[in-house]
Amino acid sequence: MGKGSPHRRALFITASDSLPPVKGDRDLLEREGFIVQYFFYKGGDPKRILLAQTRLFLWLCRHLWNASLIFIWFADLHAFWPVVLGKFLRRKVVVVVGGYEVAREAWGYGAQHQALRRLVIRLCCRLADKVLGVSRFLRSRIRSLLKVEADELCPAIYHIPEPPPQVQFEWDMVTVCGGHTLQRLLTKGIDFFVEVSRRMPDRKFLIIGLEGEARRWVEERRPDNLTVTGSLRNEEVYQLLVRSRVVCQFSRYEGSAGALGEAMAVGCIPVGLSCGGIPERIGDAGFLIDKLEVQDALQAVEKALNAPDSLREKARRRIRTLFSPEVREAKLREVLRELGIRRG
Repeated sequence: MGKGSPHRRALFITASDSLPPVKGDRDLLEREGFIVQYFFYKGGDPKRILLAQTRLFLWLCRHLWNASLIFIWFADLHAFWPVVLGKFLRRKVVVVVGGYEVAREAWGYGAQHQALRRLVIRLCCRLADKVLGVSRFLRSRIRSLLKVEADELCPAIYHIPEPPPQVQFEWDMVTVCGGHTLQRLLTKGIDFFVEVSRRMPDRKFLIIGLEGEARRWVEERRPDNLTVTGSLRNEEVYQLLVRSRVVCQFSRYEGSAGALGEAMAVGCIPVGLSCGGIPERIGDAGFLIDKLEVQDALQAVEKALNAPDSLREKARRRIRTLFSPEVREAKLREVLRELGIRRG
């Protein structure tokens, strides 16, 4: 089969190149014999969106003819031209929904607040040959909101090193929230985490990844037992997680709880709000609260702090068994077979 054969070409389009699952999916396609041509879509204000859409359209006109598969991460504005042109030319189209696309929360979070994006997301998901949601929660949300059947794609945790044999704990509770806006802070429940830290002055709390106005908001209100870091490299985040006893995820909306999974993979005992994809991550390896009540959180955190080390190992094993890259890759191979796309 020649290099230019459409049976071996895939177009891979994403609006985020920093997430490990995005790179993992791209690598899997290459291992399956595809020549992967990659487009990173950078939107922003209306002028940048127009420029990005033009670049994407011209790129598709150049490369679409020789492709058999179009793989799109996130069903947002950047998915419109690939889906429409792909279906017109009878190419197979796969769309991965990450969570933001089907959110419409009271504090303004979610693409469903905007009429144009709402229309594009619905159209793209209805035209796609396969829609993949990165949790059972998202699969259900896609079905109820968009009236589209979606498959569940394992939200795998990548590149987690083995924890050291002996750990000297420095932090009692940790949470991870990459972002800089107040909206992001509210979505991830950081305000609630701050309140819990205030009620436990003898325990050490840590927030990883805040920048901008979100960090300023926390710094102005944090008690002395709460430390905040800015954005860190993956290795630095790992070094902090491995020295933390308990990881908390109090998100008001959560698609797949990736940061929670990373902390569990290195042995943090999880405590989380029963919301979105959080219960799927935690399972029976941690503690859940049904609502954002401080007293409920305090009780759950105390249980986690007093839990035996066997629960720490159970959390590690749950992530490495149920949320491994191998589980995700097996599902993607199944999707390719169902679409009738031959391996190169």
